[in-house]
Amino acid sequence: MILKDYEIVMPESVPPGTVKFNITNAGTHDHNFQIDMRGTKKRLDNDLKPGGTATLVVALTSGTYDIECPVGLHATMGMRRKLTVPGNR
Repeated sequence: MILKDYEIVMPESVPPGTVKFNITNAGTHDHNFQIDMRGTKKRLDNDLKPGGTATLVVALTSGTYDIECPVGLHATMGMRRKLTVPGNR
């Protein structure tokens, strides 16, 4: 997954289970990654400097999750996405 200046490049869906987000800041500003786990927000412990990388591991069940960069106004500038986790078939 890539964080650019005011864009998050990532898949639109992932399978249910433990998901490991490998995150790279390819922008020129500090960024972070936050996922709303239906009321509990999980994010990187520290903002990523340009060129920085980090990993965030979460357990996801079926549903839709809000992803955003919680730094400043970055989310309102376009750094927000929806992530879909399909249900079991």
